[in-house]
Amino acid sequence: MTPSLLCFLFVFARDVLILAESVQNDWCTWSKPTALEIFASEPETSYHIDLRVPGSNKTTHWGNWASDLSPIARVGSGQIVRLQAFTTANNWWVAEGAGYGVPEALKNIYSSACLGDSSGGKFPCGRIGPHLLTGPIFVDGAEVGDVLQVDILRAEPFLDWGWNRVAPDVGSIKGFEGGWDIFGLDLRRRTVELPWGGELPWNATGTGPFFGSIGTAPPPEMGNVSSVAPWEQFGGNIDNKHLAAGSTVYLPVNVRGALFSAGDGHAVQGDGEVCVTALEASLVGDFRLTVRRDLGSRGPLGGRGSRGVRWVPEGATRPPQVGGC
Repeated sequence: MTPSLLCFLFVFARDVLILAESVQNDWCTWSKPTALEIFASEPETSYHIDLRVPGSNKTTHWGNWASDLSPIARVGSGQIVRLQAFTTANNWWVAEGAGYGVPEALKNIYSSACLGDSSGGKFPCGRIGPHLLTGPIFVDGAEVGDVLQVDILRAEPFLDWGWNRVAPDVGSIKGFEGGWDIFGLDLRRRTVELPWGGELPWNATGTGPFFGSIGTAPPPEMGNVSSVAPWEQFGGNIDNKHLAAGSTVYLPVNVRGALFSAGDGHAVQGDGEVCVTALEASLVGDFRLTVRRDLGSRGPLGGRGSRGVRWVPEGATRPPQVGGC
């Protein structure tokens, strides 16, 4: 088994998962969790799209979350927005060289963002994080202290390729050489074409494609926040495979309008990015955004009666631990 295959198939047999991921600050708290409501029913398939947002250099913020980002569009509470989010693909030319199509919109995101900026650092063009995030979307009626209910109605790849990177001696898998692979995606059959032969269904790890990064704007006092970590204050890089279509995530509202964004699409992932990435892919997602004032930003959050609800509490802590805060 190759490192890449081992990476995104690494699955723990758990019905309820509590994530504890390393973040770059010194707090340790579970007081204000981001809760995911997981439905056993099939995701919705027939609904009206109120707003469509294509991925472009005009609709994408790269590597950061901030409260002062200008909204690219606005919707009313309860309306549905369709977002197109490109994968973080500063190596897109390799996919193109392998015969896969790379939209000009994706190329333009990189060319416009890097124009006149040759600064080095961990991420390209002086960015503080790697993820391409579509948004932010202003939600009418959302005020500080509210909760934004995000019903994820759809999440699926729209380009026929993805990629996976194994970072040497980083993450949970040790002892492998670093490297990465391009994977073909069969959009009709909903399968992954493995570079070493064979194929894998998108739901191989029990869920399906999902957005690894999803959130609202951080509180203004946090400033410009890297997209690398998950945050209790607003969401961020949660990387939870249960965020597939049919799930609901509740996010704190820290600024007027909430300012919702999503990106970092994954075609397949187990319980975490154990080699630093999942099978990264460009996704289109449908989100119903509803302002809630009956929940409170600190919970507790209730279930949905007879619909077969399963709860996944989210937390972030440094150092990584569960139950030791």
